[in-house]
Amino acid sequence: MNEAEGGVPLVEAIRFWKRHHRPNGGTRTVSDLYQEFLKSKISANPRQRTIEDIRHRIGRFAKDFGDRGVHEITSWELEDWLDTMAAQGVTRSNYIQHFRGFFNYALGKTLIEHNPAASIQKPLKDEAMPTFMPVGDVRKVLRASEESHFKTAVTLAVAFFAGFRTAELDQLKWSDIDFEKRIIRVRPEVAKKRRSRGFRFRFDMPNFG
Repeated sequence: MNEAEGGVPLVEAIRFWKRHHRPNGGTRTVSDLYQEFLKSKISANPRQRTIEDIRHRIGRFAKDFGDRGVHEITSWELEDWLDTMAAQGVTRSNYIQHFRGFFNYALGKTLIEHNPAASIQKPLKDEAMPTFMPVGDVRKVLRASEESHFKTAVTLAVAFFAGFRTAELDQLKWSDIDFEKRIIRVRPEVAKKRRSRGFRFRFDMPNFG
């Protein structure tokens, strides 16, 4: 019997089934599973930025859906929530990626039978061509920073000429710079892929000790 004939709408029927169906692993609220998921991620020793991202994205989701059973969450609810959050472009893609990780964790615990985030389409985007700051502008930035805060000028010089990531620059130590051999080393615990790498520089860099 369809809706027009007085039956229950398909969406409502599915929601009823999701509320009353009990997965093999039992039931867990989104809030409880979020705390467990977060602890498991922290114990895996990831980048601090990864943990902050989980707290921000999945934590925000858990705040709104905390009392719901994980097995009740549907893909269209996730998409509707993202629309409500006005999450677009890269932001939306990042949310979807974290949703997939969260629900894959639930899947591994047999708390759900399929990942509701797996069917959500990530926004398509064109690959952007890299842009370069003109040499004259780089010179102006370095000179201005040298006059106001010389250590900042050194950091900017490494960023401009060594191509270090922001997270790598934030954790760079003076001990990572070999002034005699003119090599800047990225420690494994700092590098994105956890592999040490080095950059040989030719410019003069003051040693603040």
